[in-house]
Amino acid sequence: MREKEYTAEEILLVFGINIKKARMSRKMTLVELSQVAHYDRMCLANIESGKQNVKLHTAIKLAHALDVPFVSLLSRNYMSLSIEQNSDGNYGYIEDDHLGIFIENFKRSLKEQRKNQLAVYTETLVSESVVSRIMTGKSKNPTLITLNSLAYITNKELAVLFARINWEENYYDFYSISRWKWNYQNYT
Repeated sequence: MREKEYTAEEILLVFGINIKKARMSRKMTLVELSQVAHYDRMCLANIESGKQNVKLHTAIKLAHALDVPFVSLLSRNYMSLSIEQNSDGNYGYIEDDHLGIFIENFKRSLKEQRKNQLAVYTETLVSESVVSRIMTGKSKNPTLITLNSLAYITNKELAVLFARINWEENYYDFYSISRWKWNYQNYT
């Protein structure tokens, strides 16, 4: 049972707040971030206030510009995460197949819950063609609202579905080299 009613826009607020926190912790202005990310300043202001839907590539580009882990920008616990530095002393952005990770984790979560693609269409109201294109990897740049809608039916936060999950050991880490390990039980 879900604790509260779902709103698709919630991920935009979480993402926007985390972008702002990351930017401010790096002592960057909106203008500076817009220059580094090659993104419009007004659009960034709208993202930070949770008013603008974001395509996946844009979200990743902002994580890269801020040098923060992409998945951390999707987490409600952004500032309370316990961060371990890697061997070179960095805990910033890491290039990865973020959408591929999401698709794999999403499919596994559906299988665990014995849900099929039909359930995805009916529970999310995301069109069949969009869901199919995402699940087959043909859609390379879905929006955060669409991905969050899909995450909702798995009862997992979007951040969890973008994390590398070790299904056998029941933990996930935010990096392919195990920098942040959280107990997977806390998110299920």
